[in-house]
Amino acid sequence: MYPRLIKSAAVLAAVSLCAAAASLYWVYRSGHAHLIGSLVFAETVRPESKIKEIVIRSPEYTATLENDNDFWHIREADNYYANFDLVRSLFKNFRETRFIRKQTATPQLLSELDLGNPYRSDAHAGTSISILDEQGRELNHLILGKAGAENQTRFARIPSLPDIFTVSGQYTLPAELSSWIQQPLMSLELKDLQAVQIDGEKVSRKAPAQAFIIFENNHPQKLVRLEVLERQLSYLGSEAVMSAQNFDDTRYPRRRQMAFTTFDGLIYNLELYADNQDYWAKLTLSATPLPTTETNDYIRNSAFLYDGWFFKLSAETGRTLFQYKL
Repeated sequence: MYPRLIKSAAVLAAVSLCAAAASLYWVYRSGHAHLIGSLVFAETVRPESKIKEIVIRSPEYTATLENDNDFWHIREADNYYANFDLVRSLFKNFRETRFIRKQTATPQLLSELDLGNPYRSDAHAGTSISILDEQGRELNHLILGKAGAENQTRFARIPSLPDIFTVSGQYTLPAELSSWIQQPLMSLELKDLQAVQIDGEKVSRKAPAQAFIIFENNHPQKLVRLEVLERQLSYLGSEAVMSAQNFDDTRYPRRRQMAFTTFDGLIYNLELYADNQDYWAKLTLSATPLPTTETNDYIRNSAFLYDGWFFKLSAETGRTLFQYKL
């Protein structure tokens, strides 16, 4: 009797082991189904993980974000500051993105969902996000493709796995490198401006409801409309950034000085540089003799974004600012 029981137990154990092995094999072959519901960037958000570098690569550009004293800088933009809002959004996705469902990858699906590998210059390549720690170890790597319904999800894949996943999250991934730069350089509305000075000529007013006037010997000489200028100042963005140590101002013989004074006492001093092709700007902040407390705080907290940096303007914006006359 006992030998028969032992034999039955052995058979049962063997069957159980085979079933367990088959189950594990099925999980592996089914594209790591156990990932469903878990965090996509689990290694990245672990408290002990020290992120040093985030590499974002698309068919159009590579942006390498590097951490330095809790600020993120862009290697490809002469180590200028990365866009604060985009970085916050990216880390929010790191904390919240989860695997929702999976499907087997096929060449046709990879193409249709824009999930090709941008490092291999694949057709219909997606955007790769690779996070590295201080030792250079890759914490997570995800390729994002097309957005799902109402932009609430994304099709994605992990390069080392054979499956396509649907993941949660609204990702803001710019189409060009310049959008990763902290923007805008300036953002002013006409109602904020008290005075404008261009190459020594000045217009001013005493109240927001008044017109801008050019004065000579304290007498009004001419009314000036600034709508053309306002269109440029409402969002003055930059296409590239260069540190002062790498910027050769001798290449740009054409210069122009502009100053924009707000009713709060803040002065934006804009120095323009141009050659036959490119337009660059240097911005410094200063204050009138009686600025508001908020203005002094703004200068103290924001000057680091401008001091020692030159900003490339679009050709259209540069031409408009250089040709503008009061």
